[in-house]
Amino acid sequence: MRIDKEFVVEEAQRILEENKETQLQFLERVVPGFIKDVLLQGPDYWKNYGMYWWNLQDILKNYAPKEYREYVRAVGGEDEFGADDEIKKEYDYGSDMYNWVAAHWYLEYRVNSYQLGAENAHDHFTEDGDHRQYVPGVGFVDERDENPSE
Repeated sequence: MRIDKEFVVEEAQRILEENKETQLQFLERVVPGFIKDVLLQGPDYWKNYGMYWWNLQDILKNYAPKEYREYVRAVGGEDEFGADDEIKKEYDYGSDMYNWVAAHWYLEYRVNSYQLGAENAHDHFTEDGDHRQYVPGVGFVDERDENPSE
């Protein structure tokens, strides 16, 4: 599931206008609470963000208060094959605010479609229509591994 960029831009603008904040002010306000109230409470929660995690993790690293920076570096780590730069680039919406909004709307989609769970695979569709399953902490699941009897 890929969140529409136009929607993300409009939603980000709405949030900033509603809160009368700049992108910097907003992220400096929400990131510490997210780390404290979400990640510290459930260290595996990052897996629910699927392909959106890598850009979200960069946001957390950039805006985390000093006391949380080491923790943020450790949480989420990398997949078995490392943080896939191609995926990171593909899911980059062009600004930290847009990446924040996209990641949280993706999480909202997962919640509403009953797909929440750190162990659940995420559907990754490339721009040319290919489909792969992505499991955070593992990486892409080879289709042969999904059907071992074939």
